[in-house]
Amino acid sequence: MREMRIVSRNGCFYVEWVYQLETEHIQLDQDKVLGIDHGLNNWLTCVSNVETGFIVDGKRLKSLNQWYNKQIAKIKEGKP
Repeated sequence: MREMRIVSRNGCFYVEWVYQLETEHIQLDQDKVLGIDHGLNNWLTCVSNVETGFIVDGKRLKSLNQWYNKQIAKIKEGKP
């Protein structure tokens, strides 16, 4: 730990600890690449130069999001 600060914010006291982390150097293989394209119905389309590509279907997620938004709209209906 390098230092400890006591800070007053919004009528409360907060303690902040400041410390330094050792950085870890990672060796990346620049010959292996994954390209990711996001969309609506196909949430993620991934293509790799090492293995076969794959698609993450987003229709179920999109449907859940639409249902959630409808529920929120019903709750907020008629309220300021």
